[in-house]
Amino acid sequence: AEEKKFETEKVQQKQSARKQEPVKQSENKKTASAEEKKSETEQVQQKQSARKQELARLIEERKRELIERKKPKAMLEVSVMPELDSEKKSLPAEKPAVKNIESAQLVELKPEQKNLLKEKPVRKTEKNVVTIDELYADKNIEHDENVKIDDINNMATGKNGTLLIKYIGVSEIIRIPDGITTIGKYAFNGNSSVKTVIMPDSIKQINKCAFAQCNNLEQVLFSGNLESIGENAFFKCIRLKEVNFPNSIKNIGKGAFGKCNSIKKVILPAQIKKINEFAFFSCKNLNRVIISNSVEIIGNGAFSECSSLRKIIFPESLTTIGESAFSWCISIEDLVIPSSVKLIGNWAFYGCSRLKTLKISVKIKEVRDDAFSGCENVADIRISELEGANFNAGYVKKGHRLVLRILKQVSRKKAELYAKEHKLNMMFM
Repeated sequence: AEEKKFETEKVQQKQSARKQEPVKQSENKKTASAEEKKSETEQVQQKQSARKQELARLIEERKRELIERKKPKAMLEVSVMPELDSEKKSLPAEKPAVKNIESAQLVELKPEQKNLLKEKPVRKTEKNVVTIDELYADKNIEHDENVKIDDINNMATGKNGTLLIKYIGVSEIIRIPDGITTIGKYAFNGNSSVKTVIMPDSIKQINKCAFAQCNNLEQVLFSGNLESIGENAFFKCIRLKEVNFPNSIKNIGKGAFGKCNSIKKVILPAQIKKINEFAFFSCKNLNRVIISNSVEIIGNGAFSECSSLRKIIFPESLTTIGESAFSWCISIEDLVIPSSVKLIGNWAFYGCSRLKTLKISVKIKEVRDDAFSGCENVADIRISELEGANFNAGYVKKGHRLVLRILKQVSRKKAELYAKEHKLNMMFM
């Protein structure tokens, strides 16, 4: 019995040992995997910290480059290399350090000094900022097979030097060199350093978004031969104060000066026949617009949301005022629409809440629905053909019809009062 008991205990011990073996193995595996994960995490953290340090170093170098570029070109920063310290005694003591390049004189250096100067690293300048490969990679700008970098003016040019593809400098005052005929699309787009642009008379065309969102641009001196300003060319140049168009200008594109909040006055020259859609929309400080006698069409939304606009002088050549052309121009008080106008589009003067006096002609063929909706303060509508002692009686009926149509858009009650005052039936509409 004791022998059996002893054998039974041995068997049980073996069985328990077998059961514990897989548990120990799994625990060992777990411990090994945890250690591996820990080591991997540490490696990742080390790599991340190394990347951060490298990024910080690159940013610091970039800052130093920008500071170096902003220094005046006529000044030299004289620094003595440690290796040349021993040679200082051999140089003439009476000559002062050279600060002006123009007055600098050549000094004969010893061979060992020349070698040291050759080994000195060259700091990048403005002309090294963008490479030709990077320009080709930019899908927004104009492309040409023969792109060249103009080191003097910090520009990329094409088409034998007549197309300005991209400005790659950081100057505040930019003089575009003579010979450039076209400023390419997105050439200065988003440039935050430029304040003044001076164009030569060789420039005839400014393409799409050429100066869009140049937030610090204050002044542009246009070419005397400029013919076309492209779509959104100066969009959201919020500090642009004045635009003096040359007489040669024929086209101002869609949204060309949209959201230029600092412009106060616009005089459109004689060769423009159409003011394109949204050309001056949301120019919040624009208060006066003089339109030349050549303009026939004012496009949709051309001056919409110009909340400071008080005075508009329409020419006798005007035939069409587009949809929402002057909508939400809340400062307009008086309007004189010439007899040449044949169509006033939907919502053309929508929301002009301070408009009080309107002078209009019966010769107008169509005043679209809601053209004057939201002009709730209109109190005086005059028909130009019915003014004066020798007016044409044949225009009276047409005049009443036109006034009732406009008043019905403004206020139904005002239309009914006008009809009662002049003994008209509202069915007359």
